[in-house]
Amino acid sequence: MAVPRVRILFWAMLIAMLFYAIDLGAPIERGLHNIRDMIRSTPADGRVVVVEIDNSSLRAIPDWGSRRSLDARLVDNLFELGARQVVFDKVYTDPSPNGDDGVFAAALKRHAGHVTLATRFEVSRTTKKKEVLRPTPALANVAKLGSINVWRDFLGSTSGVPFSTRMDGKLYPSFASILSGQYSPRTDLFAPDFAIRADSVPTVNLTDVLSRSPATHIVKDRDVIIAKTADSLGDTHYVPGQGPIPGVYVHVIAAQTLRSSMPRDLGGIPALLFTLLACIAYVHATKSGARWLIGLGTFGVLLVAPVYLDAKHIAVQICPAMLLGIIVAVRARILVRAGHNATTGLPTLVGARTENRTVPYTLVAIKIGNHADLRATLTRAQEKLLITEIARRLQVGEALELMHGDDLFVWRTAEPISPQLFDHVEGLHALLSSPVSVGGRLIDLSVGFGIENERDRPLMNRVGSVEVAASEAASQGSKYRVHDPRRLEDATFRQSLLSQLDLALANGEIWVAYQPKLDLRGKRIIGAEALIRWSHPDRGMVPPDQFIPVAEQSNRIAGLTMFVLEHAIRDMRRLDTFDPEFSIAVNLSVRMLGEPNLADEIAALLAKHALPPHRLVLEITENEEIDPNGMHLKTLYALRALGLHLSIDDYGTKFSTLDYIRQLPASEIKIDQRFIGNVHQDRNAWIMARSTVELAHSLGLKVVAEGVELPETLAALTEMDCDVAQGYLISRPVRFPDLERFISATKMRRVA
Repeated sequence: MAVPRVRILFWAMLIAMLFYAIDLGAPIERGLHNIRDMIRSTPADGRVVVVEIDNSSLRAIPDWGSRRSLDARLVDNLFELGARQVVFDKVYTDPSPNGDDGVFAAALKRHAGHVTLATRFEVSRTTKKKEVLRPTPALANVAKLGSINVWRDFLGSTSGVPFSTRMDGKLYPSFASILSGQYSPRTDLFAPDFAIRADSVPTVNLTDVLSRSPATHIVKDRDVIIAKTADSLGDTHYVPGQGPIPGVYVHVIAAQTLRSSMPRDLGGIPALLFTLLACIAYVHATKSGARWLIGLGTFGVLLVAPVYLDAKHIAVQICPAMLLGIIVAVRARILVRAGHNATTGLPTLVGARTENRTVPYTLVAIKIGNHADLRATLTRAQEKLLITEIARRLQVGEALELMHGDDLFVWRTAEPISPQLFDHVEGLHALLSSPVSVGGRLIDLSVGFGIENERDRPLMNRVGSVEVAASEAASQGSKYRVHDPRRLEDATFRQSLLSQLDLALANGEIWVAYQPKLDLRGKRIIGAEALIRWSHPDRGMVPPDQFIPVAEQSNRIAGLTMFVLEHAIRDMRRLDTFDPEFSIAVNLSVRMLGEPNLADEIAALLAKHALPPHRLVLEITENEEIDPNGMHLKTLYALRALGLHLSIDDYGTKFSTLDYIRQLPASEIKIDQRFIGNVHQDRNAWIMARSTVELAHSLGLKVVAEGVELPETLAALTEMDCDVAQGYLISRPVRFPDLERFISATKMRRVA
């Protein structure tokens, strides 16, 4: 997967750079810039006043263009009105036909250093030679000169103004530089800020200045530029968003741009580099939501950031970057689709099965054992619903990056082989044990989990290994299997399991975990279930379903049970300071009911640790049927006579019947997770669970719901008046010190 990602990024960047080099995005760039100018529309600062020679002026003074004495009078009047400097947007290339150049020159000399005349160059369309147009020497020698050249783009819109212009070896500042006072020897172009509205520039008519009407007061302490604005004189520039405007306003807007800040052009490289980083994150994102967030965020920045930069007169090009982002997004989406299951949209195992690298994660897999049967009877839409529901249940409580391959799901976890990982897998197995409703049908799943933690092996080999482990678990009816390629060592371990189990008891490898129980009425922790765990020195955690069934079949279960009882009863006494009525539940195999001295042994343990019998609950695990006419029932009554409580574990899954409940001296029943997992969304499941609770209560029995994983399930159980809940939502199985801290914390919260 890494190589295709790099290839996508390389070619996309290459295409974007070529696009940038030949400026293919100029029309789009110009359009985006115009839109931003309209968004930022702002008035002129009023520091420059335009004296316009419009159509009305030409009608009032038809010979204005040939009478330099009027220009002289205009200059004198403006300075008498308080103007700071005067700029003529006109090139006086020819002597006056009226012979009054001397009058104008005298006026310019009177205000020497404060009047600027225009100069510019033209390029012949036929010879392509540059011709410089300057004022006559008589005028040029007594006034400053400035360049009025501006540039238009290929669309005819005004696009740039130079800081200065070099003509015949001499450098002339632009009118924008003169009016702003920001001089620079640079001859490159800058873009005027056309967000400044031309119609907001202070303007006074030529005839008003000559007659010194009251309207001319606005020139006081202002720079003044005199220019023709009449349509008939042809000095018109097209500015997007503002339309055609007289050329004089381009100089005024450019001057305000320079006064605000020195324009800079960063080009397209910064946006390209930013987008490249975003694209790298995009192609490595594993979730669709993350890719959408990165994509939308990147394009949002590319569209919004230039608005801010334009206000600072920093020009950037974003079209090459947008092209880069679009190419990567499209190509990455094609790559993602190719690597994702068409039914579920989850990543496939194809990439993982070809990866030769190692990954520092534990692999977990689930195999759907009856997938072939389901596929034979379900429609494509129903199969998609089923697989989607399986994926949803797998991600309850933790967002997993699932990979899906037909009847197999695989994911990675940073959790090493540990009791927490086994508890998590057991919880997932319990979730998937409850029926899935698809198209009005309840479908039972046969699943097995595989766990693989050989982190120094290539990923492609590990995927095969974890699949083997999951297949074994599914075919053998186990909850999960931990893969170990050392099959001979596994066989040896299984052959010596019983002897190693005896050694484990002696060496302290066997220990007891506790899972708290929550009273649904009082909303407090009232007890816990004791669960056996085995930490092997070489193999790590050995799953309970690998050694408990063997211990039962070989009649070694009694030793394990008494070990758990001893530790559980002792630990419960240590909880008296927290709750003197805190109870403990311990699993009791039906096989042990055949022990004639069982009641006496448990009574001795209770007396040894001075634990009141009513605080001990024995959960009868139905691995085989109870004989109502033999020793089993007598032992149960003997245990009940001690004052302890009996619970029917996994009610409804094996041998439990109404007659069964009637005969046994039980004080509670424990509803299996598969019957309560869907009570919040499946009406049939809710009715069954509610009926069970009502039946139990009518018989005077307490009801415990195990395997509670969701807040919705807990709420539904509370509503149907269930007594006690147990499951991952409340707490995972923990060691005794952690149980003490958990109980203390819950008491503190209740007090608070």
